Amino acid sequence: MTEGALFVLFWVFIGAVVGAHIGKPRGRELLGAGLGLILGPIGWLAVAFSEPPKSHSCPHCGGLTRPPYVVCPLCGRDRDIVYYVCPTCGISVPHRHTPCRNCGNPISWEE
Repeated sequence: MTEGALFVLFWVFIGAVVGAHIGKPRGRELLGAGLGLILGPIGWLAVAFSEPPKSHSCPHCGGLTRPPYVVCPLCGRDRDIVYYVCPTCGISVPHRHTPCRNCGNPISWEE
């Protein structure tokens, strides 16, 4: 390889690494690496000024989760299912799950 080709490869690699580093706090590490690889410093700016993805709070533990998560990474529960406590045994039961999967007692859900 010539010196010029090595120089270009070095800066392409640096562009991807810096772009990934800039995008990581925004949850866009892969996008940052791609834009840094293709556009260099312009890609870095695009990632630096991009809006981070919206976060949702988990209805069970209150932790913040990003849209690709269906299961909360903090408590491990499905964020779309609401859990209630069984009045008989005290275990968490998914809404509309009757009878209780632990004690077998029927649960009446009030609307």
